[in-house]
Amino acid sequence: DAILGHIFDFSFEYHRRLFEAGKGRIDTTWVAEDLGGQNGPLISLQTYRRFLLPNQIRMADLGRSHGVHIMYHTDGAARVFLPDLLDKVGIEVLNPIQWRCPGMDREGLVRDFGGRLVFHGSIDNQQTLAFGSVADVVDEVTQSIRIYENVRWICAPCHRLQPVSLTANILALYETIHRLGDRQRSSCP
Repeated sequence: DAILGHIFDFSFEYHRRLFEAGKGRIDTTWVAEDLGGQNGPLISLQTYRRFLLPNQIRMADLGRSHGVHIMYHTDGAARVFLPDLLDKVGIEVLNPIQWRCPGMDREGLVRDFGGRLVFHGSIDNQQTLAFGSVADVVDEVTQSIRIYENVRWICAPCHRLQPVSLTANILALYETIHRLGDRQRSSCP
């Protein structure tokens, strides 16, 4: 409690000063903690609620009190935390969507949370972008457009690009979303 309290107190005051200084010029802020790993949560829901949730609520409330939207970053298999993040922290955007992790399948997230959340990311940086072909990247972007077509989604790599990612794959990501995203927007009423 003492260690987390000191870290939070510093961060809270830092952000309070930023929001004051940037009145009306700050659109979004991160509330973040890596809650998920590749194969499951890194901590239990009970541990999250005990040690992290109260201060994450306070940080999100601080942002909202300055008219700032709340993005949340957590890697990996973090689905178990999403109800608290939505209902208690009040997040609006979730980053990243590591859809190959248990419980993070795109269709299930859209079904269960699509009306309440903006999805950010979702193009796999660990396999598709790093080791796939251009065709694999085009296919994954195309699939994602179909999956997210009725919800709010920001197409991007699910996380940082890996140094081994081929330039051609990165270009394919952005060229495909530009080409197909324009077509998708033009067909909307």
